[in-house]
Amino acid sequence: MAVSALLPIAGVAAASLAREAIGAVGSGLSFAAELVRQNKGDAPERTAGQSELAAARDQFTAALSQFARRLRQHLESVGLAVAGPIELAADGLGGMEVGGQHPQQGAIEQLLAVDESLREQFAALAEGYEQLAGSSRHEFGLLIDGDEAEVITAKP
Repeated sequence: MAVSALLPIAGVAAASLAREAIGAVGSGLSFAAELVRQNKGDAPERTAGQSELAAARDQFTAALSQFARRLRQHLESVGLAVAGPIELAADGLGGMEVGGQHPQQGAIEQLLAVDESLREQFAALAEGYEQLAGSSRHEFGLLIDGDEAEVITAKP
């Protein structure tokens, strides 16, 4: 996954820490008092939240790889050997389209048009990315190369 795709996720974590700091200032706690409070048992809660976020990112990454494998398998099952990476983007209608100038664009889009399970999995990935990164699912795209997939954002 590209580092740029993780930046919005880091922003969510920073916002959470900022809310805690504002809450501490608002409740009259000094910085030192806040550190003492965290050392007395509140720190595992933050660690648990960070662990949940890391687990969600890991699940999302696994789902990306699974989608890439399924797409490759479906393409191979219809006799299409894909040359080079495939760029997929949300089409704004709940589906996906092949971006860029891929030489097999028409054949790939034809398969995607008839395979509802791949469209549903792509939509679920877009929704998951929207929740993790706070990005619009209409700007969601994937760059797929073999069994690997990387999130890209398409500008509407």
